Amino acid sequence: MLTLNKSFYVFVIIILFLSGLIYAEGTIEWDAVNVRVYVHRISDSNGEYGKPYNLIDSQMDNLKDVYDDFGIYIQWINPEDIDEIMDDAYAVPHPDFDNLFQVNRQPNAIDIYFGSTHSPTVKLGWAGDIPSLKLWVNGSVSENVLVHEMAHCFWLYHTYDDRSREYETYLPHDDWGNSSYWLNCTEYQFGNNPIEYPPTIIATNYMSASPYYCKDSFSPDQSDRMRFRLEEKSFYQNVASECITVTLKNSTLGFSDNLGGYLGLDDYATAASVYMITLISPPDQTSLW
Repeated sequence: MLTLNKSFYVFVIIILFLSGLIYAEGTIEWDAVNVRVYVHRISDSNGEYGKPYNLIDSQMDNLKDVYDDFGIYIQWINPEDIDEIMDDAYAVPHPDFDNLFQVNRQPNAIDIYFGSTHSPTVKLGWAGDIPSLKLWVNGSVSENVLVHEMAHCFWLYHTYDDRSREYETYLPHDDWGNSSYWLNCTEYQFGNNPIEYPPTIIATNYMSASPYYCKDSFSPDQSDRMRFRLEEKSFYQNVASECITVTLKNSTLGFSDNLGGYLGLDDYATAASVYMITLISPPDQTSLW
């Protein structure tokens, strides 16, 4: 396969422009990022209580949709071949994460471990660290938990964690950091104290302690931090790749630079007539989700 560099992209763009395929109103964005992920499904030793495949699909669809809005394109490696982990030791509410996160790891992807549905929701999710290349979500929880844990992988802290103030200027200080005290999406009460009404931008933020059904947003500062860290490549160099996008009149043609990867063509989003030319490495993992 042929390894390409940015000079080739520039040449192609010039040719497209001269041929009339790129219109004057088109723009070039150099900052979109592709992130590869690999899915593991945990069940007990009899293969029971694994998260249903259709729910895994729907949660992965939601994960993709949320991060697409920020130019972070989630690529699910081999979605037709989910890694099955049948082990009673891991089909529990709080598995030994140090050991679990070594099971069938993928060297060029963020590993997502879906816990079994046999686990009560005493622990909703867990990222290996901040940042991290692996995460676990309880098999019984909602799709927003996966979005939240992935954000930890992308270097975000909780809104109530003082470390978030290193980058957060848009959100007010979050004094509502105990999930047990949230009564609903608008009310927070500690003991017999008066009910408090946290700001909506806290209640709806993916990184707050509010109920997961309330969450639907990241702040601009959170978005910037994720994008900045991903584009650094120092931590994510094996799982993330820069994506160069050329916006045309009715469609988008994208090129992705994966540190000397291989060229392949995939239909990326038919609903928007968007096509990606994606560099995937290694070449045998070309399933684009």
